[in-house]
Amino acid sequence: MLIHLPRRGLTFHNDIHQQANFLYLSPVIWNNGNILEGALSSYPGSTTKGWIYEVIRVIEGTPVFLPEHFHRLLQAMKITDSPILYSQEILMKGLFDLIRKEDIQEGNARIQADIKDGKMLIGFIPHQYPKHEDYINGVEVSLANLQRTNPGVKTWNKMIRTSADRIIQEKEIYEVILSSPEGFLLEGSRSNIFGIQNGALITPPRKQVLPGITRQIIISLTDQINIPLQEKPIHKSELSDFQSFFLTGTSPGILPIRKISSIYFNCKSALCNTLKNSYEKKIRESIANTKSNLKPL
Repeated sequence: MLIHLPRRGLTFHNDIHQQANFLYLSPVIWNNGNILEGALSSYPGSTTKGWIYEVIRVIEGTPVFLPEHFHRLLQAMKITDSPILYSQEILMKGLFDLIRKEDIQEGNARIQADIKDGKMLIGFIPHQYPKHEDYINGVEVSLANLQRTNPGVKTWNKMIRTSADRIIQEKEIYEVILSSPEGFLLEGSRSNIFGIQNGALITPPRKQVLPGITRQIIISLTDQINIPLQEKPIHKSELSDFQSFFLTGTSPGILPIRKISSIYFNCKSALCNTLKNSYEKKIRESIANTKSNLKPL
């Protein structure tokens, strides 16, 4: 399927995740096949019903890892018995219609579906990417006894979101790491977490966390560049046994952690840097693959 976009000049940054921060909220959304004025939060289904969603990074006017996001969204709809009202092609066209109408080069789009009735909305949401120095010096995170009831499906959870945001603001940290009542690390409130221990990557088991798109790509990269990987529980009492930790996610990409609670880590790991370079190569490949299917007007 060819998606038509206007011809315009594009710029590409050497480091994809070291760009200026800005917030953007689209004044229009795609609402079940129609482009309408308003923001996602202005529609009742955005806040009063449960919904499944995907947040997709847009770089150079191009959605990144779009097939992977669509696959996870449709799988979640099947798991929750939500009807699939629109094909992937229709959703893709709706997203590109918004990109074209708003001339968006950088940003985060959200595709969401109401659980059970399957009604869908697409729009651009506020975002804030890590600062340049965050990738160099790492970020601070803290543990919180919070846990998703169904981590395998990306659904809006107001309790976790508001609790995490409160802790982030009070402690002036970048992210909160959800942990089980037994003290096992699970995932970030908006991210996944990896540890580096004696040259190997360790990450909590898939069944305990949301299988993030960036997480999935990192795991696939370990095979390609011969990095040992183990999916196993990480207890908070074991943190000092690790040399490094990093977060993964749609907005941060791969982001080193400087400090978890009171424990400091090496945020300049060569292994982390190798993964970061390989991951950014995957982003460029995704952009190129999507653009190869676009036909300029």
